[in-house]
Amino acid sequence: EFGSLEIMTVIQIYKVFGCRSFGLMCRRGITSSVKLGCEKKIDSESFERQVDSESYDEKQSEPDTRSEKEKLGAVALSYVTQMGWSREALLRAASDLSLSPASVEMFPQGPVGLVQLFNDNCNKKLKEELKYVREQLKAPVDKESDSEQNRDQVDDGEQKNLEDLMVEAIELRLSMLEPYRSVWSQAIALQSLPQNVGTQLKQRAELVDELVAHVDDVRMSRARNQSELEQERSNSIQWWYAKRAAIGAVYSAVELAWLA
Repeated sequence: EFGSLEIMTVIQIYKVFGCRSFGLMCRRGITSSVKLGCEKKIDSESFERQVDSESYDEKQSEPDTRSEKEKLGAVALSYVTQMGWSREALLRAASDLSLSPASVEMFPQGPVGLVQLFNDNCNKKLKEELKYVREQLKAPVDKESDSEQNRDQVDDGEQKNLEDLMVEAIELRLSMLEPYRSVWSQAIALQSLPQNVGTQLKQRAELVDELVAHVDDVRMSRARNQSELEQERSNSIQWWYAKRAAIGAVYSAVELAWLA
């Protein structure tokens, strides 16, 4: 169905593993920015706010409180698609900011430091976005109102299941990579070097923890009484490692399929 034996193999693996989210993602397709060889698109209106690339010439409505390293990294990202994750991109950014070429030493690990900064920013942005989604789901809705917005909110809160929430959260995180899709394989290669694996695993653990915590928080908020709430908390603790291992594997598989 997807025109790729590799993708179908991954689907079977995760069906056996017991994680249904990956299968659901492949059945439904991914949003226009995250395709798995499917033409079907999902309406993800609640996630229409895309991550800000923080380009150098973007007008700031508030004072810029970023560190010099963050400013340099933000400008360097605008050159990544042409120059790759490279020292040259950092040097060009330093020139744009009228900084000395020596300023690239703010990234002592070189280009992989830029990748790590980008991942940190994406994880922070994801945390903010998912917090907003949870607030919207938990917000009281006037079911007596006939406004279209209220009707949509009622339907969304009552019908959206936990699998959908996980799928949309993964879609959102992957959509942040879309501007750098053509060079993301290089980023993965840099992070896979032995000296960089420790940081890469730490950042991936933070990402997976945020995805799992997002769904767990919504699940607990839907408990109808104290007994159900205690049961959900117990399950969350009991399956703490298993859920993170499963979602981490699913995210990595989908990321690789997205690059294919």
